[in-house]
Amino acid sequence: MNIFPKMEGLVWHGQAPLPDKPNYLIQGFLPMTGVGLLVGEPKVGKTFLTISMAVSIASGSIFLGNNLAASTNRTWRPRLIESGSTLILAGEGLSTYPARIQAAFQGLQGEYLDRLEELELGNERPVAHMYAQGLREDKLYEQCLQQICELSEHLDSFTSFGLRLIVVDTLAAVFGFKDENSAAEAQGAMNKLVRLSRETGAFVLATGHPSKHSRKDMVRGSSAFEAAADVIITAHRRGKDRIRALTVTKARGKPEDATNHVFQLAPIKLANDETCAYVTTYAAIPVQGHIPKARDPLTKDARDVLCAIKSLLNQKPVLWELENGSAFDAVYGKDIRRELAKVKLLESEIPKQRADALRKSFQRGIERLLAEEVISYDTDEEVDDMLYWIVYDPTPNADDTIQND
Repeated sequence: MNIFPKMEGLVWHGQAPLPDKPNYLIQGFLPMTGVGLLVGEPKVGKTFLTISMAVSIASGSIFLGNNLAASTNRTWRPRLIESGSTLILAGEGLSTYPARIQAAFQGLQGEYLDRLEELELGNERPVAHMYAQGLREDKLYEQCLQQICELSEHLDSFTSFGLRLIVVDTLAAVFGFKDENSAAEAQGAMNKLVRLSRETGAFVLATGHPSKHSRKDMVRGSSAFEAAADVIITAHRRGKDRIRALTVTKARGKPEDATNHVFQLAPIKLANDETCAYVTTYAAIPVQGHIPKARDPLTKDARDVLCAIKSLLNQKPVLWELENGSAFDAVYGKDIRRELAKVKLLESEIPKQRADALRKSFQRGIERLLAEEVISYDTDEEVDDMLYWIVYDPTPNADDTIQND
């Protein structure tokens, strides 16, 4: 007998079965549905990466090659791919896409190339691009949504290449924000991407530039972008060479895969049959024989602050209870700064400069620990100070001493 009332859209716990393991469009990178962000500096290769994903999805080939670590435990396995079509909504550089897409397909070899040839598609491939701007405006968004839904329905009905991936390149160019720091504008844009995913059944991946003033894996503008994303992937250069790395820095419902998946942009020459000239473009390819290295989530300042917190927790912790009844051993911010000053060597002998260096080191360390969710905090209004406690220790076997320069 059901004693709880039934309402449309309301599900009581126990009425629905537990979900199976998530299905992936690209194993370990993109789930079948949802919204993600691909964040990276200009010229790092974000567009080339999305095109590489599109070609992998079209051909069923393995994204970025065979030798990608599935996790930081160095267990090697291919990245599994769900075949289908990709639509790229381009807010800029529309004329560059044909050459870039052709270069990516030209890199296919063996069974994957044969698979496409067997389908007798001629010169066409299941990767499309179209111009899109001003989707911040509801009218333009609704028109675009209707077009894409009709395309998705056609692909499902008449082809074996259902729409699997929608790329928004770039988020800022396609939406045309008045103020990308506005939480309302950011949340509105992300809501529209979520709706696009739900009505088409495709995964929506938007590209963006990183913040200039905070973490490099955070998209520029309001924090609402990051909060609403199911997946965040960061692309970054490694030093001054041509090597780049791809890292999943957020994956809703599963632990982060902090492995760097290494790639490079290889020059590709394409022949123009009409003019007999050559066009040079690039394609994202894996760096063969390179063993991915796990990303260290903590900076030196973060490790120093974490060591100070752990030292204080062993000396004089404060039992802090939250409104929900949870209790933690915590330490005050002022005590962390004092502990940091006792053991951290600072170069300057001028008191004011030492105090300023200590304050900045504490602030940078706290911000990084909070960003990595190593610690959490609350406010003790009676003493007008923050209380911090450790959520998890990423260096449990490390020597708990301050790392001096």
